[in-house]
Amino acid sequence: MPRRARGETRQLIIDTGVRLLLERGLRGGCDHVGMAEVLAEVQSSTGQRVTNASVYGRIWATQYEFHRDLLLAAAGFFPSGEERATQAAADQILATADLHSAQGRRTALSLFCRVGGAAHLNTMASSRAWQTWLAIWAITVSTPTLDDDIERGPAIAKRHELAVLEFSRVLAALLPRVGCRMRPPFTLEQLSMAIYALSEGLVLHHRFAPQTVVSVELPTGAGEAPETWTLFSVSLQALLDGFTELD
Repeated sequence: MPRRARGETRQLIIDTGVRLLLERGLRGGCDHVGMAEVLAEVQSSTGQRVTNASVYGRIWATQYEFHRDLLLAAAGFFPSGEERATQAAADQILATADLHSAQGRRTALSLFCRVGGAAHLNTMASSRAWQTWLAIWAITVSTPTLDDDIERGPAIAKRHELAVLEFSRVLAALLPRVGCRMRPPFTLEQLSMAIYALSEGLVLHHRFAPQTVVSVELPTGAGEAPETWTLFSVSLQALLDGFTELD
């Protein structure tokens, strides 16, 4: 088997380490994902044996440096597809909605808030990548100096930026179909950021204080029977009402 270039070997080790970290979670850091385990996993998954001697001194001087780069890579990791459940809900609603009347479009938007909002919250709650990112964020902001912020801050921000961007694409496709546009001076990015931040906060509340994240019974459309709305879905409707207007 041909020998990998140094950069390729480094990336393979980092990718494998991030995968193990996502599976196991953080335990105050990433010390529980050691180089020996990562190299064993590389050999198991690729059939290629990488030795400590070919890593230390050639790619990293110490395991500390490896863990530093592993946390940095995990902080910026974004799995494409976190928005798929929300996009699927939007597609299904638009496929069956009456978009030829103002009332039909308003009902479609409310239905997206109720169903798509629940789908987004469920995706966030089950996302190991988001949970790991949040843990790294917490470790970073809890230190008494700004060294960690400087080192990992850009990667943390980039991961959040990508997540907000993916959600904004769902809204960019949905809003014109239901007759809405951004209300000046707001931007789609600001709306998506507010929605994503709200969902992150409510996911945390639901995990540790589920009794405070109530559901309410509300009609989705005019004249319809009440249905179950999550607090996030109600808040999503309020954000859309505040940030957008009829086109």
